[in-house]
Amino acid sequence: MAVVAFVGICMADRISVLPAGAALRVDGKQTAERQFVRGGGNGANSAVQCARLGGAPRLLSKVGADEVGRKLIDELRAERVDCACVTVARPEEGATPACDIIVAGATRTIISMPYSDRVADLDVAADGLDDIALDIFLRGAR
Repeated sequence: MAVVAFVGICMADRISVLPAGAALRVDGKQTAERQFVRGGGNGANSAVQCARLGGAPRLLSKVGADEVGRKLIDELRAERVDCACVTVARPEEGATPACDIIVAGATRTIISMPYSDRVADLDVAADGLDDIALDIFLRGAR
């Protein structure tokens, strides 16, 4: 089976779900019905979907040298994503990126920071790519 490479962000999604019928207000406080954290990012999400469809995905990304980064790699491996090319940042490079997602009914608002440098400075050895037949590059799809 051909290995499919996914290059992109791997981050923590902090999700807040507002009660049914509630609209997101720009100014003021709101109480979420539930909150949870899960892995996200275009590259990581696409690799997981590839694995769920029976493919052999390999993710090329970067996470922080922190508990969040370790959990993300564990979650990806549990989904059968090859993480051999996921780089763990040096502590001085910062934490694993995260974004906040607010779900209100059928809409969602995503608040994030640009993390393109997390992908741009990947240091992947060429031998980690020898068996890849198809490269898919995902960059901040909007």
